[in-house]
Amino acid sequence: MSDIKRQLQQLHGSGDPSGGNGTSSIQEKLNRLYNRSGESGGTAEKYFPEENVRRAYKRLEELVPGEYMNTPAGDIYRARTTYDADYIHGNCSIDEYFDIDIRRLFELGKLKDTEVPEHSGGLFLDTEASGLSGGTGTYAFMIGLGYFHENEFVVDQLFVDSYATEEGMLDLLREYVKASAFLVTFNGKSFDINLLNTRYAMHGQASPFDDMPHLDLLHPSRNLWDLTLENCKLQTLEREILEFARAHDTPGEEVPGIYFDFIRTGDPSEIAGVFEHNVHDIVSLVSVTIMLEQNFREIRSIPTENGLTMFSRARIYERRHDYENAIECYTKALEQDLTKSRRFTALGNIAALHKRGENWERAIYLWEEQIEVMPTFALEPYVELAKYYEHQEKNFVAAMEYVNTVIEQLPGHREDELAALEHRLNRLRRKLERDA
Repeated sequence: MSDIKRQLQQLHGSGDPSGGNGTSSIQEKLNRLYNRSGESGGTAEKYFPEENVRRAYKRLEELVPGEYMNTPAGDIYRARTTYDADYIHGNCSIDEYFDIDIRRLFELGKLKDTEVPEHSGGLFLDTEASGLSGGTGTYAFMIGLGYFHENEFVVDQLFVDSYATEEGMLDLLREYVKASAFLVTFNGKSFDINLLNTRYAMHGQASPFDDMPHLDLLHPSRNLWDLTLENCKLQTLEREILEFARAHDTPGEEVPGIYFDFIRTGDPSEIAGVFEHNVHDIVSLVSVTIMLEQNFREIRSIPTENGLTMFSRARIYERRHDYENAIECYTKALEQDLTKSRRFTALGNIAALHKRGENWERAIYLWEEQIEVMPTFALEPYVELAKYYEHQEKNFVAAMEYVNTVIEQLPGHREDELAALEHRLNRLRRKLERDA
C-alpha cells in the first residue's frame, strides 16, 4: 500500500520536475526529466517498474539501439542515431546547412514578418502514424526529431509500443519543441502537425506548435521544381534532386500494418525497418533544405536542371515583386529549350514586367515575338499592342489594325471577347473621326 501511495505522490506532486534552471542542452534536460536512472540527477525509482517485465519479450533494443525513458504515462522508447556534421547524404554534406541563407529560406517558405533564428535552432520533424488518412482515430506512434548538437546531427525517434503511453511521448515532444526556434517538415502543415495537434487536444493539452515558425518544404519545393519533376514527393526529391537511393526501404503504405503486427506479436524484426525509414526521412529533410536554398540562388544546379527550373525561379521572384531578378531568370529560361507554349508564356510575362516599368520598346518587341511563336491563337499580345498604340502613341490606325486582326482570327464561340473587341474598335473609330 505504501508503494502505491508513494507512486501517487510522485505522479501528482508539485515542483519543477527538471530540477534545473532551464539552461542545459536538450539532451541533458530530457535525460534529467525522463530517464530517472539516478545517474542524471533524477530519482532512482521508476513510475512504472512493472513495464520492465512487460517489454522484455519485445527485444526492441536488440535491433534498434536506444533506451526507454520513464514518464508519468509510461515508458517511451527513444532510439538515437548520430551523424558527423560532414556526413554525406546523397550529393549533400549536411554541414552545408550552416552555409545557407535562413532569411531567404524563410522567404521561399512564405514565413513573413518572422525573426530569423540561428541555424542551430532548427528542429526537423517527421511522424509515422497508425493510418494514412488522419482523423481522431489516427495517432503518431513514432516521431522522428533531428537537430544539430555540437559537431553532430542527432536523430531521436520517440516510439510508443502501447497506445496507453501516447501522452508520455507528447510530453517528451513538448520538451524538444521548447528547446528549438523553428520547425522543418515535409507536408507537415497538412499532415504531421495537424495530427499531433489533434492528439494534444484529445489529451486536453495545448499544442506546443501554435507560435512556432514552421517551414514546410513541400510548398517551396513545388514552387521551384514542379515543372522539372514528375511530382514533388520526398522520395522523388531524394532520387532526382539528392541522387540518394534507399536500399531495402519499407514502403510508407505498409508502415501502419507493420506497427499493428508489432503490437499484436511483439516481434520487432519488421518495425526495425520503420525506424530506418524514418531516419532517412529526417536526414533527407536537411539535404532538401540545403538543395532548395542553394538551387534557388543558382549556387548549385540539380541533376535535372533545365529551362523550366529557371522559369520557376522567375515565377517565384515575380510573386515576391522582385521584378529585376524575375526578368533576368525569364530571359535565361528563353535561352534554353522550352516548349512553344512555355516560351509564349515567358515572353508575355517579361513583356508585362517591362510594361510595368514603362520600358515600352522592349515590351513591344516581346509582344511581337509572342505573335511569332504562339502555339495556338491567343489575343493577349494583339490587345496589348493595340493598347500601346492607342494610349501611348495615339496612333489609332495602328491600334485598329491589331484589333481587326484579332477579330478576323477569333473563334466564333468566344462571343464575350468578340463584344469587348468590337467595343474597343468602335471607340478607336470615334477617336480617329474626332482627330480627322
